[in-house]
Order: sequence, then C-alpha cells, then structure tokens
Amino acid sequence: MAALFHGNRVIKPFLRLPFLRLLWLVSLFVFVQCTLDLDGGMNATSRWAALAGFAENGNPRIDAYVGHTIDWARPPDGHYYSNKAPGPMLLALPLFLASDRATTQGLATAEARNSARLASRAEVLSTLSIVLQALPYALLVMSVLAVLIERRVRADGLRFACLALLFGNTAALFMNTFFGHGLAAVWVLGLWLALYRDKPVWVGVTLGFAVLCDYGAALYALPTFVWLWQTHPKRWRPLAWCALGGVGPLLAFALYHRYCFGGPFTLPNKFNNPAFIDVPTNEVNLWGVLRLVPPWKATKELLVGPMRGLLWTQPWCLVGLGALAIAWWRQRRATDASAQLFRRATLFAVTGFCLVFWMNASFNGWNGGYTAGPRYLSIVFPPLALALGLGFAWLPSFLRQMLDLGLFAAVLLWLLVFSVQVVLAPPEPIAQFYLRELVSRQPGEHLTRFVGLTLGLVFGWWQIGGRREAWA
Repeated sequence: MAALFHGNRVIKPFLRLPFLRLLWLVSLFVFVQCTLDLDGGMNATSRWAALAGFAENGNPRIDAYVGHTIDWARPPDGHYYSNKAPGPMLLALPLFLASDRATTQGLATAEARNSARLASRAEVLSTLSIVLQALPYALLVMSVLAVLIERRVRADGLRFACLALLFGNTAALFMNTFFGHGLAAVWVLGLWLALYRDKPVWVGVTLGFAVLCDYGAALYALPTFVWLWQTHPKRWRPLAWCALGGVGPLLAFALYHRYCFGGPFTLPNKFNNPAFIDVPTNEVNLWGVLRLVPPWKATKELLVGPMRGLLWTQPWCLVGLGALAIAWWRQRRATDASAQLFRRATLFAVTGFCLVFWMNASFNGWNGGYTAGPRYLSIVFPPLALALGLGFAWLPSFLRQMLDLGLFAAVLLWLLVFSVQVVLAPPEPIAQFYLRELVSRQPGEHLTRFVGLTLGLVFGWWQIGGRREAWA
C-alpha cells in the first residue's frame, strides 16, 4: 500500500515531536496485541477449518473439520464450507500453507496431519491475526494520524482520534482474534486513506478487499462514490480507475462463491447452519437471515442495550453523531481545505454508520453471539473517530468533554477485556460480566494487568496533552 503515501507529505509529520509523542500509544497497542492472546472460539475456528481444507485437499471444503465449529454452510452439493466471508482465509492462505508444511512434514496420513494442525491451531491463528491485522492496523493508524497533523488538528482532537482508533472501539478488541472484523476494519481504514490521498485505483482495491472480509462493507460503496464524485471535476475518470482497482478482489469473490455456493454472488447465508436461520417466513427477508425492516428490539439493544449496546461499549459514538451535526452547522460557511475534508469525512462516516447499523439490526443474529461488543458494526468506528478528530475545533467545550467521557468508558472496556483476556462475552450485561471476571477469577493476575495497562494509557494520554492549539 506504499502508493497511498506521498513522500514528504507523510514522512515529515512522522518526524515531528508531536507525532513522536503518539508513538507511545501505538507501541502500547502493538505490545498488547502481540503478548495477550484472545481466543476467537468457533468463529475463528471456522476460518481455520477452511485453511486446513485448502492445505489438505486443495479446496475450502471443511467436511473433515466441521465438528470443530458451528459456523458452517451446506449448499446442495452436500459438502460443508465456512459460512464466513472468504477474505481472511484467502489472505492468510500463503502464510498458513508455509506454516502447515513445516507442521505436517513427514506425517504420512491425513489423521496424523490433522492432529498436528489441531495442536498448533491456537498459535497459528494468533500469528495470522498479528501479521494480517494488528500490525497493518497500527501502521494505518499512524498514517491517518499524520493526516490529522497535516491538517493542523487541535491536540485534544488528535488525542481523541488516537485513543478512539487504538483502544476505544469494538474493532480494536478483535485485532489479535481471527474473527475477520479486525481485518475488515484495516481495509476500511485503508479505504479512507486512499480517498484522502486521491488514489482511485487503491480506493477500488481497499473497498474490494473490505467486502471480501466483511460482506457488510459493500455498503461503503455509496459513501465512497459520493466522496469521489465530490472530489473530481472529471467525475467518471476516477470512478473508472476505482472500478479497475476492484477487479482483483471482485474476481476472487466471484470464483470463491461460484466454487462453494454455486453462483458468483451467492452468499453462504443462504445455506447456513439451520440454527442461524430464524426469521419468520411470513416476513420479507433476504436469505432467511436479514429482515428488510429492522425490528425495534434489535435497534434499541444495539443503541442502548446493556449486552452489546453502543451506550455501554462505546458511548462516544452516540455523542459523536450529534456532535458531527453541530460541527457541520458551525463550519458550514468555511471553504478552506480542512473544512472540506471534514465534510467529506463526516458524510463518509455517518452514511456508512447508518447503512451498516441498518444491516446489523436487520440480521437475526444481531447481537453477534458471544462477543465483547457489537462486532458487526466494527468497520464503522474508525471513520467516525477520524471525522470527530477533524471536527474537534468546531465543537463547543461541553461536547468535547462529553466525547472524552464517552471515550473513557470505551477505553475502560478495552482495559477489562485485555486484563481478563476474554473476548467471548456471553449475552448478559457486558459491564457486569467483565467486572465479575476481573475480581472473581485469578483476581491478582487480572488486577495487576489492569493497573499496568491503565498506567501505560495514562502516560500516553499525558504525553499527547490537551492543548487547544494545533500541532504544527
């Protein structure tokens, strides 16, 4: 993705003292992701099963591994496949095959090879997550923070964006768990950077791979189109280049789904494990799992419910939607480049949020099962954090304080998750579950880790500071 970066325009902000102060938080994020492993359970195992099928049989069938996961689809050909978007498996395949060759070398039977794969599964999935998700995400966060420094964003806005990106959203909880949501968030953040750097080919590449990793990311095609349309006087040319960039991911998408499910755009949801198909047949729906009109219960629970709701997991998002509207109004007459970027970033973030939220609320498994937040919304949080960072200068002080309080609650959840090393939270009030885990199971180890991580974050917060002036 080097083509996204314009030499000195990115390198200079990296070398300035303000940016060097951000490196502590980025380094803390990378350290935690590389040292504290979070088990992804059967969700991650579904992707492992497809990778094992590739390694053993040269295809993604998981017939021999279906007993390890409930996340499967069974089309009319009678074989079992992972019901997950294929991007994480396809991108991980070269690394997995290299590791698998070393793991199974000299083993003559499929049973022996599968036993060896099973024994190394946790380590392999953790390594894939760090290499494909955590490290690329950290690099992209550094790059988008450099954009904010280029635009002379206030220090408190930069601090907010940095903490929200690294520690204050659900996607940040999945960066070393092979759920796929972390990898999708990486590509959406790359999409934002490609749009800002005006690289239409890379816009197509990043959007295409985001859809390969999370079907819901296809909804970002609309705000992407609007951004490109607003940016270019010759509007059809960048769209053509964008389409060219998306050819590779589109081809991979079509071939995979044609092989597994019978059609280039036939999704596995149509053939899901029956346990996940519970939408009443008398309602208008897609594939038996997606209502066209979201039920009120799911909508309310995703917004304010204590199990997965934004109010309990990242309340800064709820405050932020209103804050962006106010900032938009207060700078509506500004014509400078920073104001134009803020408007584009806000339109991109809010449109994407609304579309993906609709999809999540319409999905019968809206709560995501055992998870530490609304995982199907993971891709919407990085763009929201960036839009708010860009708009901080136009917000009244009380709204900035409310955003900081909401961010504090989200960071506290991140601290709890990594302190107890459990990302698979059961469907019960999330605060209750993690506070109980903190003090009732290995409290000495958990509390020690909680205090250490808290001190690290406080030091990083202090390093950035909250001064009003922009960071030149």
